[in-house]
Amino acid sequence: MKKVFTLLLVLLVSTGFSQNNPIDFEPGGYGADWTWAVFENASNPPLEIIANPDPSGINTSATVAKFTALEAGNPWAGTESAHGDTDLGPFVLDETNSQIKIMVWKPVISNVGIKLVSSNGWAQVEILVPNTKVNEWEELTFDFSSYLNPPAEEGMLDQIVVFPDFDTDGREQDNIIYFDNITFNPEATEPGTDATLSNLMVDGTTVSGFSPSVLNYSVVLPEGTTDVPVVTATTNDPDANAVITPATAIPGTTSILVTSANTEVEKTYTVAFSIGTVPTEPEVAAPAPPAREPENVISVFSDAYTNVEGTEFNPNWGQSTLVSIVEIQGNETLKYENFNFQGTQFDGSLDVSDMEYLHVDMWTADATSVNVFTISPGPVETGIALAITPGQWVSYDIPLSDFTNVDMTDLIQFKFDGGDGSPTIYLDNLYFYKDPTSITNVEKNVVNIFPNPVSQGGDVRLGAEVAMVEIYDLTGKLVASSRSTSVFATGDMRQGIYMIRILDYEGAVQVRKLVVK
Repeated sequence: MKKVFTLLLVLLVSTGFSQNNPIDFEPGGYGADWTWAVFENASNPPLEIIANPDPSGINTSATVAKFTALEAGNPWAGTESAHGDTDLGPFVLDETNSQIKIMVWKPVISNVGIKLVSSNGWAQVEILVPNTKVNEWEELTFDFSSYLNPPAEEGMLDQIVVFPDFDTDGREQDNIIYFDNITFNPEATEPGTDATLSNLMVDGTTVSGFSPSVLNYSVVLPEGTTDVPVVTATTNDPDANAVITPATAIPGTTSILVTSANTEVEKTYTVAFSIGTVPTEPEVAAPAPPAREPENVISVFSDAYTNVEGTEFNPNWGQSTLVSIVEIQGNETLKYENFNFQGTQFDGSLDVSDMEYLHVDMWTADATSVNVFTISPGPVETGIALAITPGQWVSYDIPLSDFTNVDMTDLIQFKFDGGDGSPTIYLDNLYFYKDPTSITNVEKNVVNIFPNPVSQGGDVRLGAEVAMVEIYDLTGKLVASSRSTSVFATGDMRQGIYMIRILDYEGAVQVRKLVVK
């Protein structure tokens, strides 16, 4: 809906789970709504998500997983998450996540096993660790640091398998085991060699997108700013040293040299300051949708089409979000303030199985993570992460096939989440459609990247010189950027999937997926 026309091609990556998040089985957390299959356990009673029967000691959380290891089951009876993007999701095993921990409560002493599996079924042997306590919670650690990632032809790791009672001597009775809080942790560093930061702040606020592994940041300051912001840094190792060299003017760059406690490792973080207008709300309306035949679109919220009737845009799901409909250049737009999550309830259900894409336009100045979910009865829901460009409208066209397991003949709800209760997002043109035309138009000016996949440390070339290239990891963190270029180096980028945001000289934005192998 709008008067200004912007054409964007955005590649979306589903990242419902990050290896920084615990599989905690809590409502609204991770694991409770995953598809856990039980195997080699006689009648295979399903994994249950229940109230913690013993909220004491190291685990006082409310909800845990319950696995019943049957006497008639095999010693290697277990449970596994689903392949694909909906549960664990694809990831690269490296030094930041190779120490996997799990809390268990068991009535017997026996091995607990964990195995990681690729999308094609490739796996190395499970790691077995015995519990040492009975009838109380205990945390076990599984060291995957020596394990390999799958060969490229086998896909990426995307499944976790848990063997709660791997007793090769055989069980003498049914054993009920509880487990909880599966976490992916970094390798322990050699004492005195840590030269990373645990926090980086600008004028008392953590810099947007901060991660210990990301060294370079950009901060846009309001016009009229003359004072260089105060940068403070906290070292991950209290015995490490950080020397801050402030920028001398704006624009300018503040650098932070971190030296490990043993003085053998150094890392330099930078914060580049520039001047620009930082709008807090959109000044123009969202991009105008193309004309479509009525049979090719099912619209939920858009001035361009006839919307389905009876939709409740603010059901009471306990959210902090405040919902309103505002006009921007005469066009109605959804505004979510204090955003943490927000549902949309249809009147009955929608059959969108004949459609091919979900479209949505989003604008935000301060959100760093937004996911959109389609939901069918069960509930069954799948989330897609929206790549964010602050301060401008971004158009998303998501193939419905990306919403795996959701019944598109029986949609009952939408949900947006990812906020912490502080950001504001604006949404418009929320509709399903088929026979897309906007993608075809953009493809005429597509900037190709090659080789893709690229070997770690190799160069990536573009089909044409562009104004800017930005490289993001799957958590949305900026890894590197380059201006006026047709080639960029992968440098120290780890193996995995990255988002490449390309800005051409005409101002059009394209986003590509890059695989570093």
